[in-house]
Amino acid sequence: MITAHNISFYYDQNRVLFRNLSFELKKPETLAILGANGAGKTTLLRCLMGFLKPKSGDISVDGISSDNHTFWRNVSYVPQARQCVFGYSVLDMVMMGRTPYIGIGRLPSKEDQDIAMESLERLGRNQSAPIPAKIAGAAIKRSR
Repeated sequence: MITAHNISFYYDQNRVLFRNLSFELKKPETLAILGANGAGKTTLLRCLMGFLKPKSGDISVDGISSDNHTFWRNVSYVPQARQCVFGYSVLDMVMMGRTPYIGIGRLPSKEDQDIAMESLERLGRNQSAPIPAKIAGAAIKRSR
């Protein structure tokens, strides 16, 4: 369960992105974050992931605070990108989420591979062959 309790965030005190926002997201619920450009959608996600610290309030996943070093055992993050720079398969990307359990620089065990395949099967991706990981955002900022 993802819990946000009275979280607030601003970069400039004159422009608060969200104030006293609270919600609980239980399995298997889905949350849609909607809003205009610059409204704070990405900032909220960054706060939920622990990349940014809210100015007030608390965030936890399955009861573990984003301040706790074990937080990343419960959370995975795949950022938006125009394309995947390396030729990772979807299975490779899912396997990277096992890093907190495998350890950096160690090889995944058969159990880790089975867990990753089970995750893909739950998502309807049961092919074991490499699948190109195409990760694209709906809106890509272009500077010219």
